[in-house]
Amino acid sequence: MGRRPTLSLPIHQWPAPLRARFLGVFCAATPAQYPRLTQAFGRWLLAAEAEGEPPEHVTPELVASRTDGLRREMASAMRQVLQGLFPDARVFARTEKAPPRNKREKLLRTIERNAHRFPAGWRDVILPRLHIGADELEDGILVRAWAVGTLDKLLHSLWGFTDYCRGAGLPEEINRTTLRARLAERQALFEAGCVVPATMLREVESLYALAKVAEPDRDWSWMRPTINVFKKIAPLYPSRANGRLVELTALKTLATETGEVALRAHRRTRSHKARITAMAGARTGLAIALLVNSPIRVGSLAGLDLQHSFDPSFTTMFLSANETKDRKRDVRRVPPELRRQLLDYVEHHRAVVAHPGETHLFLSDVGEALTTDALSTSIGDLTERHFKIRVTPHVIRNIIASFIVSEAPNEAGLATTILKHRQPGITETYRANADQIKASRRLGQATESAARAVAKPEARSKPPRRPPPPKRSPPRRRSS
Repeated sequence: MGRRPTLSLPIHQWPAPLRARFLGVFCAATPAQYPRLTQAFGRWLLAAEAEGEPPEHVTPELVASRTDGLRREMASAMRQVLQGLFPDARVFARTEKAPPRNKREKLLRTIERNAHRFPAGWRDVILPRLHIGADELEDGILVRAWAVGTLDKLLHSLWGFTDYCRGAGLPEEINRTTLRARLAERQALFEAGCVVPATMLREVESLYALAKVAEPDRDWSWMRPTINVFKKIAPLYPSRANGRLVELTALKTLATETGEVALRAHRRTRSHKARITAMAGARTGLAIALLVNSPIRVGSLAGLDLQHSFDPSFTTMFLSANETKDRKRDVRRVPPELRRQLLDYVEHHRAVVAHPGETHLFLSDVGEALTTDALSTSIGDLTERHFKIRVTPHVIRNIIASFIVSEAPNEAGLATTILKHRQPGITETYRANADQIKASRRLGQATESAARAVAKPEARSKPPRRPPPPKRSPPRRRSS
């Protein structure tokens, strides 16, 4: 198996004074604590080196940024080590940080937090092109060229690649040697069942796209054959999300029943807390119903607005051009059963928490617009409770595409139209999964047929029932 990326500096590479201080402070650490403490401080040293900061420079802001994204136990271990080594530092002081207002601000914070993970030769070139200004007119060329979500995926692929190179002792640059080593590591993970070729394809395509922007004078055509090979292989291995599919009818039933249960709970109680609980259930049921009937993206789902996304009678739903991948305004009809569930939510449940002037459809328990992550989490939690399988909004889109391709293979192009895929070829990636669905159904039918065939001979082999004994006439009474 390929070497995994190392994100912690080994203890033998620590500066000698810090290593001696660590061994003195944590000499009583248990065998279970010691590895976690050394790994945590190794992460701190590696981050300090990458950011050009001395390890002794400890501030609440640095601690918050370097623990952001770590597992809870690892973040706690890092704070514990820093407190032991630098007792005068304000290790456990926390800075109040307002949540990002939108996706642009979230991406800005992500770039600032991960600037040290860019290839060293690219930082001065690519960071100005990733500038996110207060106004979109001030944005860098990359922010104007790609959607925020696309850019976030591209950058995380690049940072994952540089992390691997750093951990494997390879140059932090994209060349034939480093890419070959990375693919060998991914191949080992694929054989272990941890990744699929589609993941490898996305990473290589992301590296190719960013490389052409960062160093346009270099010839990057040598990456095209690798991309073409993965494009042929990826459809043969559906993603793990596709493999977790549930039946589309089961999702529809769950959405409807959840709404009905929530409405009954709302009507039989006067408790504000109980009505908020009912509202949360109705909200999740409506979200699934909207996705099943009109499979929009979860970002567009969370952004639905009562004033701009629906007509006054709630018979039509609108998506503006900036909410669709093809950049075209989308108009969709709302079927009667979905309209009924939508009206129940708006008139009964949403009214429990809605503030005056708030127009978002999906609201949190305190009446604020529900975030995309919170909406996606609630859908996953509900489906996991009922199906023992976590079905996210993206998986629901996969279910619908696979359903169309499996039930109407001659009309597979409908999936491109309904799901608003940017390119018709994307739909083809669902064919392999559709074949699995049909094969599974055939197997189930064959199993049932075999069971019935085995049961019939057993029924015939039973001994025939004995005829009832002849009725005996009662004895005659003797006359006296």
